[in-house]
Amino acid sequence: MVAPELYSSFVGQFASFIVVVLNFTLLLQIMDMKKRNNYDGFNPIYAMVLFINDLSWTVYGFMVNDIFMFISNLIGTIFIIVILYYIFNNFVLKN
Repeated sequence: MVAPELYSSFVGQFASFIVVVLNFTLLLQIMDMKKRNNYDGFNPIYAMVLFINDLSWTVYGFMVNDIFMFISNLIGTIFIIVILYYIFNNFVLKN
């Protein structure tokens, strides 16, 4: 029988990977829209909600001392900060 700690560690690593991929895909979408110079269909509210979610999980991961949760959501938070900065500079300031 496998120890529950092993399952917990695997699930934590898998969830961390999924969080990073989810945040990175949003960054790829922004880069693709910039390349095509077409920003139709993008909802910046999604990026803001994702930022709040990632930041909340980052803080929680720090509080419970879960390195997988903390690092993966910290990376996601940084991605979202870059995306929100780009959105602000290209949508808000130019309109």
